[in-house]
Amino acid sequence: MRFVLPGDGGYNLGVVYLIWIAVIASLYPLCRWFDAYKTTHKEQWWLSYL
Repeated sequence: MRFVLPGDGGYNLGVVYLIWIAVIASLYPLCRWFDAYKTTHKEQWWLSYL
């Protein structure tokens, strides 16, 4: 798959903000799950390093 950039070689600020919001929103459930996992699995010592 090839992404075609606009003529000036970049995206405008609005598009960058939308991509940034989408990435943060998609990672939030994963972070919440991992926090719950770490909280309930305290016997696994190596999780404290993540």
